[in-house]
Amino acid sequence: MMSAAGLEWNPVEQPLESLRTLMAELRHEVAELRAENIELRREVGYWKSMHACSGG
Repeated sequence: MMSAAGLEWNPVEQPLESLRTLMAELRHEVAELRAENIELRREVGYWKSMHACSGG
């Protein structure tokens, strides 16, 4: 027979929930960093073309 205490608290569930939360935060951060990386690459391309047009 399972006790009521066994149903109320699962020692594995709390770390799993913490990992799920962390993974969601990291996915969001990675998405932001990827977007920033794309923007910076665009800027590099722009400035390279401006430098090439100036004859430098």
